[in-house]
Amino acid sequence: MEAETFVGLDVHKDLVVATAVDGGGRRVAQAKLGPSDRELVEFLDTLPGSKRVALEACSVWEHYHDAAVSTGAQVVLSHPFRTRLIADASLKPDKVDSEALATLLRLNALPTSFVPDLATRSLRRLVRERVFYRKQNKSVANHTYAQLFGRGIGYEEGILMRVRR
Repeated sequence: MEAETFVGLDVHKDLVVATAVDGGGRRVAQAKLGPSDRELVEFLDTLPGSKRVALEACSVWEHYHDAAVSTGAQVVLSHPFRTRLIADASLKPDKVDSEALATLLRLNALPTSFVPDLATRSLRRLVRERVFYRKQNKSVANHTYAQLFGRGIGYEEGILMRVRR
């Protein structure tokens, strides 16, 4: 029977702390990695056996998830709030967080989040971008109206807004 290695990834914008434990909970490896996918793939390739990887859902989870999947690892996305309730500690160094994720994964006690497929993620990104730019457009128009009003310049109501047909 092939040994399993459980990996917890504590992901930040510029840093990933990875901790790998074996089936008995003993630490196999721990590393600080940069934000590139290549470093994560190289780290995972050095680990023995089949790999199961856990990382918290955050604003940059997608490319780390996809990089880990590309190595053949089984990857799960941890629900950040529920995981905090289980593994909360007063001292929160990244090494402790990544090991807690690996341990919870090993014990099959990790609360997970849904991972949509690539097409769904792409559509969600598109919608988020559209909402963002619509808010920006409205904000700029409102600011411009305020500037005109503050200077006593008359304007036709709605002149800066897009007309729907």
